[in-house]
Amino acid sequence: MRICSPSSKQTDLLQNIQIAAPCPADWNAMTGDDCKRFCGDCKLNVYDISSMSEKDAIALITSSEQSVCLRLYRRKDGTVITDNCPVGLRKIRDQYRKIAVAVMVSLCWLGLISSANAQSDIVMGTAPTVRVEPIPAYTPLQTIIMTAGITVSAAAFGILCKIKRASLSQIALALMVTWFFTGVAMAAFTAK
Repeated sequence: MRICSPSSKQTDLLQNIQIAAPCPADWNAMTGDDCKRFCGDCKLNVYDISSMSEKDAIALITSSEQSVCLRLYRRKDGTVITDNCPVGLRKIRDQYRKIAVAVMVSLCWLGLISSANAQSDIVMGTAPTVRVEPIPAYTPLQTIIMTAGITVSAAAFGILCKIKRASLSQIALALMVTWFFTGVAMAAFTAK
């Protein structure tokens, strides 16, 4: 059952909820996702209210026929923190800002390096005639390695983004290691 817009009575239900007997079980030791995990001690599902919207949390509480094991956080003023609270949204917005800043810094750094490499001393005069050999075509194996490098990088980035505890530095380190190894593999196969 989903509630379209929680009434003040339902919101009060969520804000006035009390944990009758706090459980000492470790959330990180339980199996499941960020919203629901299975507790091996009491053999029940434990729901994290902070990862649910207010509507979903109220629906869970009101639709349950039995007692429900909950994990919740309260602010200093006593209000229950849900996924759609401004503090939670600010945290997500700050994460996206950090990622955007890291991407922009990386692009600027690459731009500076590439423009620095392109500049050289200007020499006037006639250029010597140089015979340019055609660039050899990539073998199928080299093409696979180049494509795999991009795919592995994207997969590593996607997996690390799904893990909410992965910091920006861990993501950057994983991508650099992936790029390094694909570059080494590519160099090994292109060397004659």
